[in-house]
Amino acid sequence: MEGQDPGQNDGAATDRLAEAERRVRELERELDEARRRLAAERGAGPEETSVDRPAGGAGGGFSGEDALRFLAALPVVTWVKDAAGVHRYANPKLLERFGFAGRAGDVIGHPDSALGMAPDELKRVRGHDREVMQSNAAFQGVERVTAADGVSRAWLVVKFPFAAGSPEERVAGGFAVEVTAAMSRQEQLELALEAADGGTWTWEADPEGGKGYIDFSERCWAIRGKKPPPEASHPSEVQDEMHPDDLPGFESHLAAVLDNREPRLDRTVRLRHADGHWHWIRTVGEAVRRDADGKPLRMAGLHLDVHAAKTAERELAARARRLEGQLEEEGELRRESESRFMDLARRSPLMLWMSGIDAKTVWLNPELERFFGSGRSGIQGRRTLHRCILRLDRDRRGGDPAAGAGASEASAASRAPAAPAAPDAPSARASFEHEVQLTDATGATRWMLLYCRPRLTRDGRLIGHVGTAVDATDRHETRAALERSKLELEHQVAERTAELEDRLEELAGRNRELDQFAHVASHDLRSPLRTIIGFVGLLGPAVAHDEEARQHLERIQRAGGRMADLLDSLLAFASVGRGVLRTSAVDLDAVLVEVLEDLAAEITRLGADVRVEPLPQVIGDETMLRQAFQNLVHNAIKYAGDAPPTVRVRPEPGAPAGSVRIVVADRGVGFPPEAAERLFEPFSRFHPQSSPGSGVGLSIVRRVLSRHGSRVWAERDEGDEMPTRFLVELPAARRRGGSSR
Repeated sequence: MEGQDPGQNDGAATDRLAEAERRVRELERELDEARRRLAAERGAGPEETSVDRPAGGAGGGFSGEDALRFLAALPVVTWVKDAAGVHRYANPKLLERFGFAGRAGDVIGHPDSALGMAPDELKRVRGHDREVMQSNAAFQGVERVTAADGVSRAWLVVKFPFAAGSPEERVAGGFAVEVTAAMSRQEQLELALEAADGGTWTWEADPEGGKGYIDFSERCWAIRGKKPPPEASHPSEVQDEMHPDDLPGFESHLAAVLDNREPRLDRTVRLRHADGHWHWIRTVGEAVRRDADGKPLRMAGLHLDVHAAKTAERELAARARRLEGQLEEEGELRRESESRFMDLARRSPLMLWMSGIDAKTVWLNPELERFFGSGRSGIQGRRTLHRCILRLDRDRRGGDPAAGAGASEASAASRAPAAPAAPDAPSARASFEHEVQLTDATGATRWMLLYCRPRLTRDGRLIGHVGTAVDATDRHETRAALERSKLELEHQVAERTAELEDRLEELAGRNRELDQFAHVASHDLRSPLRTIIGFVGLLGPAVAHDEEARQHLERIQRAGGRMADLLDSLLAFASVGRGVLRTSAVDLDAVLVEVLEDLAAEITRLGADVRVEPLPQVIGDETMLRQAFQNLVHNAIKYAGDAPPTVRVRPEPGAPAGSVRIVVADRGVGFPPEAAERLFEPFSRFHPQSSPGSGVGLSIVRRVLSRHGSRVWAERDEGDEMPTRFLVELPAARRRGGSSR
């Protein structure tokens, strides 16, 4: 509502309505005067007067014809209707506005429907007519009626009873003034006020010189959370509700308006709300009637609810003050931080520099000055350092294959000068670090680790670069020495590896020769041994009478048997190393069934308790694995001691991924824990008296597992129910879905 002038639009509408009311009141007074004169001439009271039966009078008085001529001359619409709503009279103004000019007979004697009113309009008009007839009292209000041109117009209407009698016998007359334009402006004003959350007020001057009276609309009171009083308010009552800080300024401004020193009233003040808080209201007004001296007699204006906007404005102002304080504090902190940085930079052992958007050096610390020896004036303002760094970065990114980490300052400076990178170029906004050679003030070449990053504003605008330089000569030389040592070590390792490979090949050859010798020796020795044993058997009957000779022959026969067993074991051990390894998925359950079948006679003879839990499938040579597990089970049965053998074969948790672990446990005589590895050495026996054997069985087991790339080991735990444990790890077979079984 800022900038509106209610005195020109809304004040004019109010004046029009007031003028119409004044004219209606004047017409009522003139009509009453005519009725009194007419009644005096006829000798009857005004209640007996009838418009359609005017009576003449003597002496030149105001006759009925005079009254009709008076009504016809009025500039307003007039009519007379009976109780049935039939027109008894209609003046020319009415006939003209409703399109019946010169055709009074089409209206007089006909109801309102003859005028072409809409049904809802006719219903309201007839309702007001009946109200006048029933109450025998006047009615004043606004009616909307559609005329002959089809336009709905607003009329300020006054209706009153015109003749006495019962309601059915009464006659009513009326006047109407068109107020369509005024009503339209009033409706627009009401809509605007509703949108602006405002109300209207009027002020009337006191003829006796007082402050006058103010009449506030219902909305004005609602803004302050109050109900309107029954009578208009005195200005002092409003000023009593005003904030003390706002009152002096308002009174001064109001006095200037009343003295015609200010053209209009426009002030924002705080008034007391019904809930006790101070409510911001903007009051705007202007004089709509003035006296001969130009002083206002009547003012009209608006009350606008600006509390939310004013509160937000004050909050924004407070926030702005807080932000200004914060910015000032941040500025102080920034200045303090910059001061500390500059102090640290001057004392720092690092070489620091800063360049602008034009790639010229704008600042460098004393350490960098000392390095180049040319002083601040010799470097600051030049592009030499920055150009060198950017060129090195370009070389590092592949722009110049000939340049590398060993590029010197001299070689960089000898190239054609490079223009600084554009601020929006990716290379200008990228950070990098590089190790280069630079020449110091003494002429010595030093390796320097350079780091450069862009300087950006908060909105991402490039304003230059900042960088550091660290003397990395010692680190570079150490790294070079380490690189040399690494190369030497790699060379030594390669030489040693080649020697070990040659040695392994030599050992493998010797192992093959030993296997071949053992196989040949055991095979070739079997024939003479069988001959010896055979002849000993033939000599037995010949020396049966000689007890000593017979005992010697038995000793020879037993020794030959042991020699045969030893040769068989040696042959088996050699065969394991010489045979071809044919791997496939092996069902250990089936393997153990065959093992127990082969050992069934001995298991029965010794009363052994051998139990096998379900075992997984593995990858391996089925024949070799059967021999290995047979040796393990047979070894457990053979060294059971005095008690019947108890052996358990089951899976064991803890195997590496992709492997399975099987344990063969028993309650036998066991072995010393420190001798666990010696069990697998060929011909190694810890209990030769408890059971016969060659001591090769466990050696064969280890050799089988070694050829499978797996392992076997022994454990002894006296606290376990089965203290002697031999553990085997083998590759797990894969199921169809890909997982290990």
